[in-house]
Amino acid sequence: MQKIDSLEPTQAIATHFLDISNIEQLVQYLEKLHQQPKVEKHHTALLLNCYIKQKQFDNFIQKIEKYGFESDLFDIETAIRECRSFNYLDIALKMATKKNIYTACLQIYIFDKGECGAALEYIRDVIILEEKANYLKEFGLELMRSEPQFTLEVIQNLILLINIVQNLKKQFESRKGIDSLDRLTQEQQKVWKYFNLDNDQLSNIYSITFCKPDEFLHIFGGYNNYLERYLRFLIEECKNLPNEMAIYHRYFSYHLERFERKEEIKESEKRIMSLLMDNKNESKYDKNHLLVQFKIYNFTEGIICLLKKLQMREELLNFYITKKDNEEILNLCTEYGEQEQNLWVLALKYFAKPENKATHYIPNILKELNKLESISSFLILDIMKENSNVKFGQMRDFLKQQLQRDYTEIKDNLNVIKENMQQTTETRTEFQQLKTQAQIFSFGKCTACDNALVNPSFHFICGHQYHQNCIQIEDKKRICIRCNLEIQMIQNKQKEVDEANQQMVQLRQKMLETSSKYDIISKYK
Repeated sequence: MQKIDSLEPTQAIATHFLDISNIEQLVQYLEKLHQQPKVEKHHTALLLNCYIKQKQFDNFIQKIEKYGFESDLFDIETAIRECRSFNYLDIALKMATKKNIYTACLQIYIFDKGECGAALEYIRDVIILEEKANYLKEFGLELMRSEPQFTLEVIQNLILLINIVQNLKKQFESRKGIDSLDRLTQEQQKVWKYFNLDNDQLSNIYSITFCKPDEFLHIFGGYNNYLERYLRFLIEECKNLPNEMAIYHRYFSYHLERFERKEEIKESEKRIMSLLMDNKNESKYDKNHLLVQFKIYNFTEGIICLLKKLQMREELLNFYITKKDNEEILNLCTEYGEQEQNLWVLALKYFAKPENKATHYIPNILKELNKLESISSFLILDIMKENSNVKFGQMRDFLKQQLQRDYTEIKDNLNVIKENMQQTTETRTEFQQLKTQAQIFSFGKCTACDNALVNPSFHFICGHQYHQNCIQIEDKKRICIRCNLEIQMIQNKQKEVDEANQQMVQLRQKMLETSSKYDIISKYK
């Protein structure tokens, strides 16, 4: 050892103590070296790490207290791990706290010391704002087991803080933040102070990316009462939260699960229906998604409400039919049957079936169907003939009214035919006269200006006559102003017919020229 002492310390260590088997001698040498003024920082670091390797925690603690728990002279993570393994929890916690090793601090509080309340206080008061949510999500399940109320309180206040920041971004310029707590309301300041935040953190709060409220839902697994309180808090006390639809869907699912388990059924029904009936909430949930959920859990009130909101009236009618709710079937048909006439037909099919024992509703339905002119009587007869329990007397009035309406319609059509035939005969007679007899034009009034007609004037075969200055000229041709629009419509229609005929001729020609006729037909418009 005397020979070693004569060497420079770094050289002595490199020469004689590098082998792991010499670690005890190395500790002795370093302890002796620390009694001399020539000791250096890296010698102290080596000694501290040797203490940790040798598990000489009493010696280690003495040195740490001398050099400070925040010292960089030793491997802090190794020291914390070894101290925890030998139950030197206060020393490990002190080192982790000094170095702001949040994970180690929380692990010591929760798993080693069993002090979940202290862990929550550490999250609330010490951990930086942008990391609080991450550690709540990581250790939330363990914290809920011991401190459910405190855990819920911290999470709720964090969500309120997120909500405050969102509102501030709308009120003030998002890049600059705000400069004073005076800009906040008393309630907002209360939340701000809950986390021991100061004015310095106001300026950079807009740069923080916060998590979404639904990311905490997993923490409440198995704690239904706290889950319901958290979801209700989000819905009732927070506005315009990110991913709001997921929150509403989870809230509905929670109460549907209670409904299925028959736990406070009336309370769950009340909670669900209060949200559905409030039109302000319609954009916050997917109606089709909820409809599927309600059908899975057989939640009748919800199904009816959503089908009405989605205006799916045929499906609503079929739902009433499955429930055999005759009165609601009639009410729905009465309210919307004029707009959606198929509702009456579906209702008639249902009431006509023998197993439903509801044929006494049929006369009233037929009476309503009689008011709908677009409903075919043959369709009604087809429905009736398949159900032998329907008596002819129930259909007598319907058939009489249908026959009377058909007779009136036929009579009206015959009158129209007669008028058209008479007009056609008159037109043919007039055309024949124009072809075979001279047309006599008398000087009356100008059709355009209604003044007395004088020469030079123009007379058209249609009977209209104009001054030279009143006549209209198109393509160097004089035309009748009154008849021109009708003539153009006729010409355009004739042109369309000619083009269609030409296309048909071309199609036939191509069909004759090729063997792949389906290709030609598929391209034809």
